[in-house]
Amino acid sequence: MKVMVINSSLRGGGQSRTELMLTHLVKGMREAGAEVEVVNLRIKKIKYCIGCFTCMTKTPGKCVLNDDMTEELFPKWLESDLVVYGTPLFHHTVNAPMKTFIERTWPVCLPFFEKHSDGRWHHPLRYKPPTAVLLSVCGFFDESAFGAMSHYANFLWGKNLIAEIYRPAGMDMTQPGFEEKRRDVLEATRQAGHELIESRKISPETMARITQPLSHAETIAEISNLYWKTCIAEGITPRTFEQNSIVPRPESIESFMNLMSIGGFNPQAARDTQAILQFTFSGMVEGSCYFTIDKGTIKATLGTADKTDLIINTPFELWMDIVTGKVNGQQMFMEGKYRAEGNISLMNVFSGRSDQEAKSRKEESIERDTMEVTKLDKKRLTCREIISGMPNSFNAEAVGDLAAIIYYKVTGEEPGDYYLEIADGRCTFHEGTPSSPTLTIETPSEVWVSISLGELDGQKAFMEQKYKTSGNFSLLMKLNSLFSTL
Repeated sequence: MKVMVINSSLRGGGQSRTELMLTHLVKGMREAGAEVEVVNLRIKKIKYCIGCFTCMTKTPGKCVLNDDMTEELFPKWLESDLVVYGTPLFHHTVNAPMKTFIERTWPVCLPFFEKHSDGRWHHPLRYKPPTAVLLSVCGFFDESAFGAMSHYANFLWGKNLIAEIYRPAGMDMTQPGFEEKRRDVLEATRQAGHELIESRKISPETMARITQPLSHAETIAEISNLYWKTCIAEGITPRTFEQNSIVPRPESIESFMNLMSIGGFNPQAARDTQAILQFTFSGMVEGSCYFTIDKGTIKATLGTADKTDLIINTPFELWMDIVTGKVNGQQMFMEGKYRAEGNISLMNVFSGRSDQEAKSRKEESIERDTMEVTKLDKKRLTCREIISGMPNSFNAEAVGDLAAIIYYKVTGEEPGDYYLEIADGRCTFHEGTPSSPTLTIETPSEVWVSISLGELDGQKAFMEQKYKTSGNFSLLMKLNSLFSTL
């Protein structure tokens, strides 16, 4: 079976939950014997349909617009047996790149009007369209958020739509504390890939695993709100939050209890432990809570326990600084900023591994889960596609007040003239020759492709004169920090 998987997420660098789900679906499809091609719309040039009807009259079945959709993607779409449409939920429907792609499949129709047996009017088909599967991820906690999208998909594709895969609470799925359920969700998504190729449907059991709740909606909502409040308070993006393994800052005893129970507890460190750990808070937030630890499980309770193995007396704000890594907990203890009575080693159930180790393990896991789609697709990229996709990996936080134009004069197998314009914290791609570039990179296409794929060291290639530059050389040295894919 020939499968085309369309990823319309604009996030790169392992940040896309849509791509995460698609990766595992693709794994399953390939394991079941399907020939699968992944298309990332963020690196494709697809113009809006202009409603000229040329494809209906002067050039029947062929769009007049000259871009990647006309020359590459629409023919591949027609040749496919199955197309998977992967999109994040935007305003309760598909996002703009996916909507543009779908609109540009209009040449599959004839302009005439016919009436279905159910009384609905439609356009007859010029070509047979491929079978459809829709996959989407959203931040809301239940499937009802996908209601409008599902209605749209069923109205559009009808019986040609053989499966809908919706994953709620997508933002939380990759957060600490949900590792076990996340693994099950992704393994079920992989199983769904098998089932779609083998039987052209997904079993109810597999779908239930894919859509399973991560926790109570109220708990996830509280943790999510802390996440966003922390991003706002720190002035950072979600990408920076996750790359730096930042911890959401609790603002109440209840939110502290939820956070520690879900993301702050290390069941491996507590697998042989039976104990009660009491917190008594003073300062801006006063009160008590305790955690009952029983062989790898934890239960949080508001109030004071009758019997405890460890009591921590601390100002609330100080302990939140420790939880979020603002200050060193051991140093604060040595300075007498808080007191601990009892079995101090019990604190390891919350900090059984170092922050750096936790960060590296998380990054390794996320990269392994998400980057396969990109790697599978990158081998097919042209030099133009790589350069045009660079704005998607642009690190706006590293740019400061930089204003520059980076001109790529490409020679070799795929010659062309392209440039990236950086201004006002944004990066945009353009074709042609700029009037006054800040930095000019003159390179054979195959050299820049190899550098971008990590097959060739960029600095070594420069020293060996495999490509040349002119202009602001210091800007060349900043490319790795400005673009995460280089």
